[in-house]
Amino acid sequence: MPYTLFHEKIENLTINNLQILENITEGWFVEYKREVSNASTIAKSISAFANTYGGWIFYGLEEKKDEYGKKIGAFSQPKIPSENINRLESRIDSAVKSHISPTPYFERKTLIDSNNKAIIIIFVPEGNNAPYIHSSGKLYRRVNEQSDPSEEKDRVVFERLLQRSQTYRQYLSDFLNEKFNKSDINLQQTYLHCYFLPDPLNHKEHHSKIEIYDFKELLNKKYSDEDYWFSGIFEIPFKINNIFSTTDGFIARHSLTIDPTSLSFTWRYYENCSSIVTIPIPTCAISQNREIINFLKGYQNSPEFINMLQSLKSNSCRIIDISWIHWILTNVIKKYRHILLANNCKESFYAKARIENIYQCIPFIDCNRYLPFISEYGLPIIQDNETTTPVGLTLESLIYFPSLNENDYLSRHNKEDKKIICGLNFFEHICKGLGVPQFVIPNEVSTISKLISRAQQVHQSRNSFFD
Repeated sequence: MPYTLFHEKIENLTINNLQILENITEGWFVEYKREVSNASTIAKSISAFANTYGGWIFYGLEEKKDEYGKKIGAFSQPKIPSENINRLESRIDSAVKSHISPTPYFERKTLIDSNNKAIIIIFVPEGNNAPYIHSSGKLYRRVNEQSDPSEEKDRVVFERLLQRSQTYRQYLSDFLNEKFNKSDINLQQTYLHCYFLPDPLNHKEHHSKIEIYDFKELLNKKYSDEDYWFSGIFEIPFKINNIFSTTDGFIARHSLTIDPTSLSFTWRYYENCSSIVTIPIPTCAISQNREIINFLKGYQNSPEFINMLQSLKSNSCRIIDISWIHWILTNVIKKYRHILLANNCKESFYAKARIENIYQCIPFIDCNRYLPFISEYGLPIIQDNETTTPVGLTLESLIYFPSLNENDYLSRHNKEDKKIICGLNFFEHICKGLGVPQFVIPNEVSTISKLISRAQQVHQSRNSFFD
C-alpha cells in the first residue's frame, strides 16, 4: 500500500496540515529541504522516490532537532520568499524533464502563509515505469532511514524495477488490444474503437466514484449554448437506452433501431475511469449508385467525388464517411471529459484508436483539399482490414489530450474554440490510418464547425432515406 502522510489529497492541503510534520523525521518516505536545490539534486531526490516506494519532498521547511541533536521532524513554518515561487517551480519541472529518464509522474503544491513565505510540496508515487535513471547515468533509491538518496548498484534491484515497469506496460498493452466478439452480421460493418485512459500506467490509482444512474445521466446529458456546445449540432445521434453493470464497470449501448444483438454504439466504462467506445461508421457500397448519391447528399464536394468513382473498374469497394467521424469523435471526447470531472479527475487523458473491417474501403471527407489530393494521387483504396492509430500498443504511442485549463492550450484558443478543435489531433491520426494525410484535413475552427454542421444534417437526411 502507498504511504499516506496526510488524510487529504495534495491539492487540498493547507498550511495547517503541515503541523503533522513536526513529529515526522526524514527517511524512506519524507525529505526536507530548506531551499530548492539545483536541478541535478532535485532530479536525484525525485527519481529515488519513484524507484522505491514513493514519498514526499518539502522544499522550504527546516529540520528540527531535540536537545540531544537528534532529528525529530521539521518546523512547520515555510521559509521560501513567495516572490521566488514561479522561478523555483519552473526549476523543479525542468529538472524532472531534463535529468530523469523516463520522466516520472509527480504532483506539486505550493502553500503560502500569512507572512508571505512559501513551501513547495512534491508528492512522488511509486513509479510504474521504472527504472528511472538520473542524467548522470546512475540509479538512485531511498535506503532505510537515510535522509539522502543512495546510488543503487545491485543488478537484482534493477531487474526488479524493470519487471515492475513491464508488468504495468503489459496491462496497458492488453487494454489497448482488447477486442470484442461479434456475430457474422457485423463482418461488413466498419467500426471505430476509441480507447481513453486518464492514467495509462496507473500512477494515480483512480477509482470510479459514479453509480450506474450517474453514468446514464452523463451519457444522455443535453448541452445548451451556454455550455459552448451549440445545442443540437453537437449531440451524439445515438440514444443510450441499454445500460448494465459488469464486474469492473458499466456498459452503455444504443439498441433502438437495429438488431439488439449486434454490435452497436457501445460505451464500456471501467473502474479505473478508462473507457472503450465502439462507434459503427457509416459506409455504402459503390455498386449501388442511387444509394451513394443519397448517402453523400448534402455534402459540398460529393457530386465531384461521385464522378471520380466512375473511373473504378471494381464494384466491390465501400465508401467511409470520415466527415461523420469528426462529428461523433468531438462529442465522445466531450462526454469523456465530463465523466472524468464527475470523478474529480483532471480532464487530461490519453487516447488511441483501432478501426476494423476497412478492407477495400474508400474514405470521403467533405473538405476542399480532398478532391485535389485524389486527383493527383488517386483514390485511396485501403488494403488492410484493420489498423491501429497511432501505431503501437505502448505508452509512447498514445495521444495526449491536455486539460482545457492547461496554459499552453489557453494561449491558443478561447473556451468555445478549444472544445471544437480538441479532437483534431486524434482525428488526423484516424484519417491517416484511413488513407487521408494530415495536410488534407481542415484545421481552422470555423471550417471544422461547418464540417460538423454538414455532417449532422447529412446524418438526418441519410436516416430518413435508408429507414
